[in-house]
Amino acid sequence: MKRLLKIVLAVAAVSSAAWGAGLYLARRMEEGRGFSESDDFRVAAVWGGREFESTAPALRSGWVRTVLGGVALDLTGAMLDSDGADLRLEAVLGGIAVVVASGWRVTVDQEISGGAVDLDLPDPASVPEDAPELRILARARNGGIAVGVRDEQ
Repeated sequence: MKRLLKIVLAVAAVSSAAWGAGLYLARRMEEGRGFSESDDFRVAAVWGGREFESTAPALRSGWVRTVLGGVALDLTGAMLDSDGADLRLEAVLGGIAVVVASGWRVTVDQEISGGAVDLDLPDPASVPEDAPELRILARARNGGIAVGVRDEQ
C-alpha cells in the first residue's frame, strides 16, 4: 500500500511540475500579453487550456499555439483592419477552436500531419465582396483545429 501511495504522489508531483512549466512556457511565447484589445496578439497554451476573446478595434494579426493543451479563441467582438487580418494557428497534440464573425470572408490554408482541420463557415458566395477578410494558416500536427461561426440563438 505504501508503494502505491508513493507512485500516486510521484505522478501527481510530475504532473504538477509539467503543468507549471507549461504555464511558464506559454507566458514566454505570448506577445500583447493577451490583452483583448490588442490589434496584434499571441496566445499560447502548453499542457493546459486557455480562453481568449479579442475586442481589437483593428485586428491585424494573431498567433495561437498549443502543445498538449487547448485554446478557445473568440474573435466575434473584434473588428478587422481595413487590409484584413492574418491568423496563424498551430496545434501540436492539442486543439484550437476559433469563432469568427458571420460577416467576414475567411480563407484557410491547411497544413495537416496526423490531425484535422474542421471548417464550419458560410458559403463564400453568400459573403459580400467588400467584406473584411481573415486569412488563416492552420497547422495541425497530431492535433485539431476548428473554425466556425457562432450559432445565432
